[in-house]
Amino acid sequence: MGTKTAAMSEELAKKRRELRDLEPTLMQARTKHEQLVHELRQLEGKLGALEQRQTAGAQATHLAEAELKALVQEESLFGKSVETSSVETSRVRRLKLEAELGEIEARLHASKSDQRESERERRSAEAVQKLMRIYPAVHGRMVDLCKPTKAIYRTALTVAMGKNMDAVVVDDEKTAIECIQYLKEQKYAPETFIPLDSVRVRPARDALRQLGKSYLPVQDVVATQDERFKPAIFFAVGDTIVCDSWQEARQLAFQSGAGERYKVVTKDGTLINKAGLITGGSSQSDKEREKKWDRAPQSRKDLKEHDELKKVIAS
Repeated sequence: MGTKTAAMSEELAKKRRELRDLEPTLMQARTKHEQLVHELRQLEGKLGALEQRQTAGAQATHLAEAELKALVQEESLFGKSVETSSVETSRVRRLKLEAELGEIEARLHASKSDQRESERERRSAEAVQKLMRIYPAVHGRMVDLCKPTKAIYRTALTVAMGKNMDAVVVDDEKTAIECIQYLKEQKYAPETFIPLDSVRVRPARDALRQLGKSYLPVQDVVATQDERFKPAIFFAVGDTIVCDSWQEARQLAFQSGAGERYKVVTKDGTLINKAGLITGGSSQSDKEREKKWDRAPQSRKDLKEHDELKKVIAS
């Protein structure tokens, strides 16, 4: 019994020694476990923080991507707007420049036309002056041989005469033919001649003076200082009637009911011919033609005095 007790006590003591020997290892294991648990918790915390940052980063990335997309769209729209605005501005500028260019070209064309017209008129005036010096039967242009009785009739008379306003009045057909031959030889432009001996015209009928309102024969609003030229004047204006307004002109031309057709011109130059055709408007050339009534007529006496003065100066 005692032996068993002693053996068991020895065994117990041995186990206690072993246990004591294992306590440092156990303590180390516990410490290591606690350290590992602590590190694990730290890692879990870091992992959680990382996951939160990752989530936040993803959200931020998504938000940034959305903002970037919106910015790109806005930039695109702005670019298109700027491009459209630029194109529109360029188009407006181009149209404005084209309009300005058109105006300049029109003025340039008008200037060149005026120069050509002035040159033609100069040559024509030179030709008539030479004809008047050579042929005593040449009296000059119609516009230099008569005038409107009042300034208010200048436009109407200009329209009523038409091209005859610049016609050259001569005594007879023989002179007209000789003048034409001279123009051909000297390479001058053609001129229209009115020979007094062959024009067949009649003075305006008294009935034309009894139409009422403001109606008058154009023959009655033309004045000349030489009665010899009246046949040429009557030929140039014919039996045209002048009146104050378009309403009167239209009434006489289309609603007279007398069975007779009239050629009517208003004071402002609107013309209705006997066939019912209507001509009207205003141009720079028309205004220039009207101004011819203001120029001093070139008579043969003026030309003679001019030539004599040139001879005196030359000598």
